[in-house]
Amino acid sequence: MTFVVQDLQTIKDEAKQDSALNARLDAIAGKKGKEASYLLQVYEARSHKPLGKVLVDTGDRSFRVENAVSAGGNVFVSDSQNRTLVYALQSGELRGRVFGQTVAVSGGGEKMLVENGKGIAELYNASTLQSLNHYTFPSRITHAEFVSQDKLLVLTADQTVYEFNLGQKQQAQSPTP
Repeated sequence: MTFVVQDLQTIKDEAKQDSALNARLDAIAGKKGKEASYLLQVYEARSHKPLGKVLVDTGDRSFRVENAVSAGGNVFVSDSQNRTLVYALQSGELRGRVFGQTVAVSGGGEKMLVENGKGIAELYNASTLQSLNHYTFPSRITHAEFVSQDKLLVLTADQTVYEFNLGQKQQAQSPTP
């Protein structure tokens, strides 16, 4: 489970108990920058055991966190600038960013599917942010999920389901149902 916290006092209270988080908060310049920060708290869903915390610096509100999900050692943040930011859960460091909104993340967090236009999607290696494949669908993606490490299902707005076997080498393609 990933919780998004924007309240500065709550973030400060958490930072008092976590020296690494406190150092990251202190590194953000100015009170306005700190007020515009988000704290992402990640917990194991069944046991509620805390897995890590990530501090997102918005650069004095240049963007908002719209959604956050975690898998494996990664935290995937969709923002108001139509980007996906990828953070390392343990260190809290920003690994990088890609254009588009995350629509699916593999269970272990190794791969992510990002839609960067209506029906235009890119499959990325989440650790390197290298593109693994490009997809063009006839309509926007309404739902996508990894049903296993190497199998991806995509549902588009025209009610078509696409299935991809990612274990096989694929070319950039316009999928067929």
